[in-house]
Amino acid sequence: MGGGIGCLGMIMFALLLFAVAGNSEELSTGFVWFCIIGIGVSGFVGLYLDQKRKFNFAEEIMKKLINTVKSVKGFNATQEFYSPNLESYIGLDESNNKVCIIENKHKNSWELSKSISKFDYESYVYSFDEIIQSEILRDGIIINKTDRGSQIGGAIIGGAIAGGVGAVIGGLGSPTESKSITNKLELQIAVNNTEKSSYKVYFLAPHDTGLTLKGDEEEKLYHWHNLLSHIINKSSDKVVSYSNNQLSISDELKKLAELKHQGILTDAEFNQEKQRLLSN
Repeated sequence: MGGGIGCLGMIMFALLLFAVAGNSEELSTGFVWFCIIGIGVSGFVGLYLDQKRKFNFAEEIMKKLINTVKSVKGFNATQEFYSPNLESYIGLDESNNKVCIIENKHKNSWELSKSISKFDYESYVYSFDEIIQSEILRDGIIINKTDRGSQIGGAIIGGAIAGGVGAVIGGLGSPTESKSITNKLELQIAVNNTEKSSYKVYFLAPHDTGLTLKGDEEEKLYHWHNLLSHIINKSSDKVVSYSNNQLSISDELKKLAELKHQGILTDAEFNQEKQRLLSN
């Protein structure tokens, strides 16, 4: 609407200038400057009104996203990031070892507009153990990646991960390439969920609202990738320890079965030792 008002004003002053110029042999310099300034002011006013409308709409959507975060039950964010295009959110609850991801159900690919942009949010909460992969994408190309590897096998292992996350943000990831202009920065997260296994959090996008854009989006992107890398690595260590323990129990059970087969252990003694191993 603001752009329309500005264009209308510019057209009116331009028509006035041409109308007077066509009917006057000697056009005064003052009148010419009056029309030129009128055209410039109309353009500026139109741009200002359009940006103000866009900013007010962005603030309205930001409040909606914040309220969505607050409505997530059992989640208290200790670290969080709101995407500049307001399409996504990621937060950590380090006290309860949870990750919350919020996505807009609609994919807005154009500049923020109250008439064509739609925002309806869905929230998802996962335990640290369910995060299996983190990737940094620059303009759609993967430039950094952390995953659990084949040793996890996709299994969900219960329980909390020992140690905090917030202090571990360095050395886990760094840019592998550079380019003069970047149009899009994304964090792609894979989780152990058969219904929805992948999410994207936008740190820079062509249709950013500008409401929260501060110029440090790439630094924030690597910070979050490092946090998730730490979570993934801690989960991997836990699974390896669990697997090794299970192998050890299996070996002991085989030895007990051999002793029983050789007649060294009675059935009662075998069952007693077997229960002791399985209960550890």
